[in-house]
Amino acid sequence: ITKAEQAREVIAFAEYWKRDAGKDPGLLVFDSKLTTYPVLDELAGRGITFLTLRQRGPKVLEALAALPASAWRTYNVKRAGRYRHPQIHEEIVHLKGIESPLRQIAIRNIGHEQPTLLITNDLTTAAKDLFTRYAERMIIENELDADISGFHLGALSSGLPLNVDHDTTLTVRGWADGPDRYS
Repeated sequence: ITKAEQAREVIAFAEYWKRDAGKDPGLLVFDSKLTTYPVLDELAGRGITFLTLRQRGPKVLEALAALPASAWRTYNVKRAGRYRHPQIHEEIVHLKGIESPLRQIAIRNIGHEQPTLLITNDLTTAAKDLFTRYAERMIIENELDADISGFHLGALSSGLPLNVDHDTTLTVRGWADGPDRYS
């Protein structure tokens, strides 16, 4: 994918999904670096629900820092890892280039100095459930990164681009992790 094509790749994926499944995806969870606000507006206009990161600008961080402690709610989430008690603040925001209102979910107490910001056009699902869903995406991304590093999937053995069979890679990784990992 070239940089020029990158912003619309999420639309291309939604179209692929619709062709294959016969309907739009239920929820698209993706990295915000993949797209732009006009593309998010297009997704919302098509009725496709999305969940992505929002960049932490200085004004947004200042506003969050000024919130009283009572504006943050502590949740217990069932997930692996150390950070199972995030503090969440949510609000409706209007972002330039996106016609419909969005829900901004700020999460702290998850190991970062500054709150993590999620934006979504899902105005009804519980904030802790959306946070948990996004955290699952990060776990998958971290495992893929480990596979790329561990199996050198980013390296080419020749001057020709190679396609690596994803199922084979996951099978080999499964063998490396041991038989109990996937049972």
